[in-house]
Amino acid sequence: MKSLQPTIRRITEKTFFHYLKCPLWVYHDAGGHQPEDINALRERLTDDGLLPEKERELIANREDIAEVTAEDTDEAFQQTLGFMREGRQTIYHGMLIHGHWVGSPDMLARVEGRSNFGNYYYIACDMKRARNLRDEYRFQGCFYGELLERIQGVKPIHGYVLTPDRSILSYNIEAFSNNYHLTLHELEHRK
Repeated sequence: MKSLQPTIRRITEKTFFHYLKCPLWVYHDAGGHQPEDINALRERLTDDGLLPEKERELIANREDIAEVTAEDTDEAFQQTLGFMREGRQTIYHGMLIHGHWVGSPDMLARVEGRSNFGNYYYIACDMKRARNLRDEYRFQGCFYGELLERIQGVKPIHGYVLTPDRSILSYNIEAFSNNYHLTLHELEHRK
């Protein structure tokens, strides 16, 4: 017998990327129809990510790097929260969760300002192969901003992308907010 309860689908930063690249992709994900031949490298290349070795090289000069190592999503979130409460400068591979929203930015960086944690808050930064901003990166950054607002009580003003040549590309989250919210609404209400 089928359950009458609606299934709540997990939304991640990759959901936005896949939806923008091919809207049908999220329908396959929703039905649990993941292609079998997608491995970690292919997935990283698909979403324009860098190899872990290159990511580590890009952040090597930062002080106080805390790496989230838990493989379980909930444990990774608890580890991230612990690092945030401690006020660590850089959190590598953090996990952000609110309800069925799950985000995993490549890096969270501490900046000055007021939040639930004290006189600092966190901003998200993804590391990408591209050397210019793309809308899919902005969608991901807006998603991280929403998650961070729910977790720390303050929404970052800007989102960031770190490129292989160490350039930091920034964009205003609010300026992209309308597009983000329309797309989020579509994703939340897909069948």
